[in-house]
Amino acid sequence: MRNCLAIVLSLLVCLGLYSLHLVNGHGSHEHALANTPYIRRYNQMYDMVHNELLPMLKVTECPSLMRRNISAIEEDRLNGNWFLIGLTPPFGDRRRKDKNKCVEDDLPRIVARNPRDQHVLSTDNISYLIIYRCDQSDDDFVMVFRVWTRSKNPSPTIYKNALEVLRINNISENVVVRVQPDRATCTNFVA
Repeated sequence: MRNCLAIVLSLLVCLGLYSLHLVNGHGSHEHALANTPYIRRYNQMYDMVHNELLPMLKVTECPSLMRRNISAIEEDRLNGNWFLIGLTPPFGDRRRKDKNKCVEDDLPRIVARNPRDQHVLSTDNISYLIIYRCDQSDDDFVMVFRVWTRSKNPSPTIYKNALEVLRINNISENVVVRVQPDRATCTNFVA
């Protein structure tokens, strides 16, 4: 009986010490899940895409506008269906109102007809494109954003304007955004 009582008391003492250890904050890093940093980073990216980027996007579906803007791109660079999507321009004087006549609805989700298609995220309709491509990597989806200029030797101003669109949306050039398929995919973001 004494042995059982001693064992119970020892267990209670150990549990008490362990509770103090956690209360004092010593267990926050040592006992955290291995993928906690990944989950935190994913949640940050998820919030950024949903709360900052998507509300600003507009989809342009004017066929003549699409033909005019994409005509400068080599045919072999086109993959499937392209959308011209413009952000509210940070340099509004560069774009005229008539260029936005075909912009009808806010884009509620990033649309990719095919995960490997490349789509225009933003353009000044003259010199640069910001494109994204969705692909699947292992167990998650990958959204790759990059800047593509129509000129082989773009001026610093053209490149700066393109990068500014990414900067105001907290997207650095060539950034890769990974999203878990059970939370989101490239074709259907689920809140």
